[in-house]
Amino acid sequence: MQSRREVLDRELDEIGATALVVVAKSSRDPDLAPFVGSAHLGSSVLVCPRGGPPRLSFLTPMERDEAGSTGLALTTPEELEVEKLFREQLDAVAIHSAVLARSLALAGVSPGRVALAGRAEAGVVHAACSRLETRGWLFLAGDEVVRHATQQKSEIE
Repeated sequence: MQSRREVLDRELDEIGATALVVVAKSSRDPDLAPFVGSAHLGSSVLVCPRGGPPRLSFLTPMERDEAGSTGLALTTPEELEVEKLFREQLDAVAIHSAVLARSLALAGVSPGRVALAGRAEAGVVHAACSRLETRGWLFLAGDEVVRHATQQKSEIE
């Protein structure tokens, strides 16, 4: 039986993507929940580089303990420069674009093809991805990647 990691890497290989990115409004997002378990989080970004460890970006300092409970490598609000982004009074698209780009970079993923999943604000995420495409990113549908990777449940699940 293949592990979730092996299935995820195989799925990413099949579509020629270097990573899976899940952008979610909360940890209850069906694409994010299998990766974060029972953690209670608001907006977050999960980056699973092909062959590398998944990394979870969370956006508020008060979620530090919940994010830590996932056991995943973390990207903190400070590393994402969230406070600075809000202080600059950027619009939602600019903030999402900056957070997404920084999350990918801190997970070691360079511009290229990535699979995108999650159920965040569709219009905002689409616009943020369009901005990043001008910087060399190509976002592919990642729903099937997540579905195949999470079909096999862990003992806890």
